[in-house]
Amino acid sequence: MKEFLAVFIGGGIGSLARYGISKGMSGYSHTFPFATLLANMLSCFIAGMVISFVEQKFISHPTVKVFLLVGFCGGFSTFSALIRESLLMMEEDRAGPMLLYNLLSIILGLVAILSGVWLGKILVR
Repeated sequence: MKEFLAVFIGGGIGSLARYGISKGMSGYSHTFPFATLLANMLSCFIAGMVISFVEQKFISHPTVKVFLLVGFCGGFSTFSALIRESLLMMEEDRAGPMLLYNLLSIILGLVAILSGVWLGKILVR
């Protein structure tokens, strides 16, 4: 039951953080979903660090692990927004930006999670 509560609280905090980013960047661009891209990349980076901390036993409590990975990172990142924004770009005949957005999301997501794992290993040493 503690783990469910940890996911619930972490997810709420992650969702609030994502909402803050989207509000903070609302005037930045109306043609490209930079806020969602940033939230997803930060979530991947944080997840990478948490994974590294867990592997190195820096974080060993299962409740803390699910709070951070499933709760916070799950609430902070948003696959459904990525798909919704991609659909909107397709409907607006903006296939180029949509393709760029999807490629950046995948490639930068991999770079972000690998960078987080790498930095996590350095920080724990």
